[in-house]
Amino acid sequence: DLVKGGVHIVSNRYTQSNIGFQASKIEDREERTKFIEWLSDLEYQILGIPRPDLVLLLDLDPEIARELKVRQRKEQAISLDAHESDFNIMTRARETYLEAAKLFPDSWTVISVGTRPTSPNIDILSGMHTKEVIHEMVWTKVKPLLVDKQ
Repeated sequence: DLVKGGVHIVSNRYTQSNIGFQASKIEDREERTKFIEWLSDLEYQILGIPRPDLVLLLDLDPEIARELKVRQRKEQAISLDAHESDFNIMTRARETYLEAAKLFPDSWTVISVGTRPTSPNIDILSGMHTKEVIHEMVWTKVKPLLVDKQ
């Protein structure tokens, strides 16, 4: 088993995406929390998916995230998908991700990658950190896991 042998795996939001988008459909916060805990138990305990040592939640204001996606899709000449085009879904998913980060503080870490500008006359993306700054924030969290602990 590679994981037990010390191989590091980087995954892109498999279980976490289910948490963010499926749980956000549940209105009642207590029921949403129960669902998140149930889903976590299902994925990691019952199905045996390896539990991550670290989950990095790159937190971004939904308005900025939507603008980034609009610009990206425009460059790609394709339309926004159902989630991307619905601001309420994006807002609720963000709130749910942040709730999950509080439920799993031993493994989830929130990294703020940008904030909305205070003036409406400023380009909304001006509040984003640069790729280099985001890289450094991520690397600061990942590097300790890669250091040989012998």
